[in-house]
Parts: sequence; C-alpha cells; structure tokens
Amino acid sequence: MPIRTLGAIAHKMARWDEVIDAYEWLIVQNPDEVGSHRILASAYKAKGQDQKLIGAYTEIIRLDPSSSVAYTNLGNIYVRLKDYNKGVSQYRAGIKATPEFELLHYNLGNVLFTQKVYRPAMDAYMGYLKLAPEGTYAFSRSCQAAFSLDTEG
Repeated sequence: MPIRTLGAIAHKMARWDEVIDAYEWLIVQNPDEVGSHRILASAYKAKGQDQKLIGAYTEIIRLDPSSSVAYTNLGNIYVRLKDYNKGVSQYRAGIKATPEFELLHYNLGNVLFTQKVYRPAMDAYMGYLKLAPEGTYAFSRSCQAAFSLDTEG
C-alpha cells in the first residue's frame, strides 16, 4: 500500500505519530507538495507540537503565499504563545496577501484591542465589517476601541 494511503488512513484514525512519520517521509521525497505540509501541520497541531507547527505553517506560506488559513493559524499560534508582535505580523502579512479573507482582519483587531492599540484595532475591525457586515461583535469592539481612543488618548 502506498505511504500516502497509509498516512491518509492514519489521519482518519487520528493516529498522529503515524501521520507524522508518513508525511515527513513524503515531504523528503517531494518537499514542494503543499498538501503534504498541510496534513503534517494538522498532525503537529493534534499533538501540540507548536515549534514544528510554526515551521509547517511557515513552509506552507512559502509554497503558497496566498494561503490565508496558514497566515491565520500561524498568527493564532503566536498569540496563544503570547508573542503578540509576531501574531500581528502574520495577520498583517496575510491581509496583504489575501485582503478578502475576513478572519485575518478580525483576529488582527482582537489582538490589537487586547494590547490597547485602539486606532489600528478599530481599523482592522472596520476592514472585517466591510467583508462581513453581519459581524455585530466586531462592530461592538470597534465602538469600544473608538470610545477607548476618546477616553485614553
């Protein structure tokens, strides 16, 4: 049975160590196959291997610079690790590469808001609302950011 098939079966069964073994081997054979990197990233995420996950998403972005999901997930990892500057950088890079992906704008607004960087947070929320006008929570946060600008300067 081909290794890709074995890896796919292991993925379906959530046997993450086997998925990692199979797809790391496949990537050695064909390092530019972005799909293998994506599956490997999902296995690293399931195993909680943040440093390897960062490497996998970085490689996905190198291979597919329009991968809005990779930018989003990489930004989320950095924010979860409390490396807010890197998270913001990933969200901004993702917005530059794929400005129509609303979640990048929303996540950028959230991290800037929590860091009390209100004007850019408000701008990010407004970017989100242009793409997803039904986003009432983002509208509320944008209003809070505007209020904070008035009260905190």
